[in-house]
Amino acid sequence: MITGGTNGLTKTGSGTLTLSGTNTYAGGTVVNNGSLVLASTTALKSNTSLGITGSGSVQVAGTGGVLQVSSLNITGSGKLDLDKHDLIWHNGDVSTVTSWLDAGYSGGTWNDTSNLPAITSSTYTTGYGFGVLSGAVYLGIYGQGAQFDEVTVSPSDVLVKYTLLGDTTLKGYVDATDFAQLDAAYLMGLYATGGATWINGDCNYDGQITNADYAAMNASFQLSQSGGGQATQVPPTGVNTITPVSQTRSNSPLSAGSTNAPYAVLAVALVFAEPDATATDSSAISITPTPEPGTLGIASVGLLAFLRKRKRTSITTLRMRPMTRA
Repeated sequence: MITGGTNGLTKTGSGTLTLSGTNTYAGGTVVNNGSLVLASTTALKSNTSLGITGSGSVQVAGTGGVLQVSSLNITGSGKLDLDKHDLIWHNGDVSTVTSWLDAGYSGGTWNDTSNLPAITSSTYTTGYGFGVLSGAVYLGIYGQGAQFDEVTVSPSDVLVKYTLLGDTTLKGYVDATDFAQLDAAYLMGLYATGGATWINGDCNYDGQITNADYAAMNASFQLSQSGGGQATQVPPTGVNTITPVSQTRSNSPLSAGSTNAPYAVLAVALVFAEPDATATDSSAISITPTPEPGTLGIASVGLLAFLRKRKRTSITTLRMRPMTRA
């Protein structure tokens, strides 16, 4: 355990250094070379600055917990392996984190190391990955004073969660609100123009709403339902028999009226929760299935069945605001 230091911690050798316990040293943490292994999220002093440069890497081990940093800089061939942990970067930059996540997923898996610097997961489970939201968006969904991993969120925070692909609002599972987010993004034309982000349903960080995003979200919906509606860091018991759809970037973007879309597009209300969200009934969601000729995707079928089965549900703690199109 490191306590009472004032100059921070700098690692320069090529070997591996493991930190355990709850460390309280002052100053930042810099890894210029080799690997720093954190036995738990508390092994790194809470809210310290973290720099990973050169060929350095940081791996977060253990189970549970959230890594909190006051600043984060990953350059060169640096890598932050979050394993299956969450991250809060206070006063962070969401676009920078998105670029690191994109790099970590560039090979179609979350442990890619060919496009560094990156944020990765060495032990990810197929169908799971990292979602990212700004604190401002998170508070817009859940209201002022909302917590993320028992930490009160500030608008300037950047929040990263290990969760099911398609969990647009970082709640730990996929439900009707996520389909609404994705379908609204599709109707806004983000399948062609780019600019889609995690909140829109862009699961693979390619900036577009594609067939792969629909397929991944539907697989996650099935996982959530089979696991009792709540995903954990490891798929719930009995869920592993369902094979999640593997995300790739080989799928062509969807086009308006396209017959190659695997799921029918739903005409939905754009989910944009406000701080004073008070809706408590699933009727707040306006859904009209509009199947492609001869097809009705299992995503829309599952969504409608879900809403019929659960008239009142916790997913509608968000107030829906209708989408307008220019």
